[in-house]
Amino acid sequence: MDNDITSKNKLLSEIAAKYALRLLLLFGSRVDGKNLHKESDFDVAYLSRRKLDLMEEAKMMTEMAPYFHSENIDLVNLKNASPLLYYAVFDKCRVLFQEDELLFPSLRVYVFRKFVEMQPIYELKHQRIREYAKQIGEKYGI
Repeated sequence: MDNDITSKNKLLSEIAAKYALRLLLLFGSRVDGKNLHKESDFDVAYLSRRKLDLMEEAKMMTEMAPYFHSENIDLVNLKNASPLLYYAVFDKCRVLFQEDELLFPSLRVYVFRKFVEMQPIYELKHQRIREYAKQIGEKYGI
C-alpha cells in the first residue's frame, strides 16, 4: 500500500514539474461526498507558473488518469476562476500537490477574505434578481 501511495505521489510530482504547477487540488463530490456516485468525475483545480493551452490541459488530464483510475477528470485553472468558484474550491478540497507548504494556507486565507469582502455585492445581486423575477412573474401571471 505504501508503495502505491509513493508511486502516486511521484506521478503527481512529475506532472507538476512538467506543467509548472504550483498547486493541485481535488474538490467537489469526490471530497465532500455529496451526490457522489461511481460515475462521478474528479474535479481538479490547478495553479501554474505559466499559461497552459487546451492541448496541454488535455495531456495533463490524460497523465492524471492513472492517479484517479479514471479518465473522467474536469480541470479548473484557478487563474481563470471567478471568486465564487475559488471559494467553492477552497471551502472543501484536498491538496494533491503544492509547491511549498505555505502556498495552500496562504491562498485559502486570501480566498476566504475576498469572499467575505464580496458578500454584500453577491447579496445585492441576488436581491435584484429576486425583484426582477417577481416583476416578471407579476407581469405574466406566473
